[in-house]
Amino acid sequence: MLHALTEICQWARQQPPWEQETLRRILACDPFDDADYAALAEMLIEGKAAKSVDLSIFETPDATAIGPRPLLVSISEIANVNALADGQTIEFGPALTAIFGCNGAGKSGYARIFGSACFSRGDREVLPDIFEPGSEAVPQRARITISCEGKPKPIEHALGKPIAELAGFYVFDSTCVATHLSKANTLSFTPAGLSTLQDLVKHTDKVRALVNGQVESANRSHDFGALFDAPTAVAEQIATLSAKTDLVALKELSRLTADEEVRVAELERELAQLKLLDVRKATRTLQTQIGLLDTLIAALPTIDAGVANERLVELKNLLDERKTRREAADRAGAEQFAVDGLQAVGSGAWSEFIQAARRLADAESASSDLYPHGNSRCLLCQQTLSSDAVNLLHRLWDFLKGEAKRLLSECDRRISLRRTTFESCTAMCASRRVQCTG
Repeated sequence: MLHALTEICQWARQQPPWEQETLRRILACDPFDDADYAALAEMLIEGKAAKSVDLSIFETPDATAIGPRPLLVSISEIANVNALADGQTIEFGPALTAIFGCNGAGKSGYARIFGSACFSRGDREVLPDIFEPGSEAVPQRARITISCEGKPKPIEHALGKPIAELAGFYVFDSTCVATHLSKANTLSFTPAGLSTLQDLVKHTDKVRALVNGQVESANRSHDFGALFDAPTAVAEQIATLSAKTDLVALKELSRLTADEEVRVAELERELAQLKLLDVRKATRTLQTQIGLLDTLIAALPTIDAGVANERLVELKNLLDERKTRREAADRAGAEQFAVDGLQAVGSGAWSEFIQAARRLADAESASSDLYPHGNSRCLLCQQTLSSDAVNLLHRLWDFLKGEAKRLLSECDRRISLRRTTFESCTAMCASRRVQCTG
């Protein structure tokens, strides 16, 4: 007597390859996603050209032969399951294994792992370690080892996905008891392997729906009218394409005139030139130059105000005024210091000399004793100063504080301000010109 799964595999050999592949994925417990359905749809479209699938590994020749029953050996390498500690292993005996402990020791946590991996009508949800931040993103896993004919077989269990090898293990817990006592519990029996046909129908229907959608999309009529700016003989022929279209006339319309061939050659040259250009780099350069030009336009009123003709005239007048005031400052009161035999008293050199002398005098002055005083020495010859020499120096210091000097200093300050403004405007113009042309 043949096993039901063997009969299904033999029946599948008479079906198209895409259905064979669908059955193979179901029997191998492989998941289905959009890419898998798309690949199966390609096999359906290929038809007989697709390669047949070998299903012999899923056949069970003798239904009366009962193979060795698997035994549960251990559970270990648990990660992110409740608050169970890492590195723990529970080993199971061949008959009965009792696990005991106080509340919160983790007994239910281990039971939930088996509920998610085996057959159960109870609690299949396994929570991560809620005391660890970000535990929801960490994969939950465990290693369940079973023994078949005395050979251990470790199974890596990703929680949330049942394990085909553990489908014969039944798990009962407190939730399961309430389900059996309070809810409908209809008993049913399905021969092993027949549920595979239900899954086959479900998945093949999805593949057929995908192919039908592609066929429907391919059968839609095309509108080429948008490709033509005006009604022409070519546009009319394209709009009325059918099995009755005159192919000779259509081919004749496809011939280019001499002018059209020249235009096509010109377009090809333009395209070749455009391909040689780094369009992105040129675009970035132009955008940068546009930004610089916008900045220059915004600065033009300031530049115009700084370098306008009236500003230049004003600067020239200030320079003339400075020259006049310097001469006045040099002359003001200088006659009182005239001495026979000295020709440069009151000149610019003389003025610079006494200003330097005043700065040195300030450096020699103590906090409470200003230079010069009765016991001071000459800053140049180092001889002790007479009372007349001290008075002369004090008169020179007073001369430096005069109104003419103050006016000259004010004029210098105004000229410096105008120079700074003018230099800033010219530098701004030069910078924008170099960047834009560079």
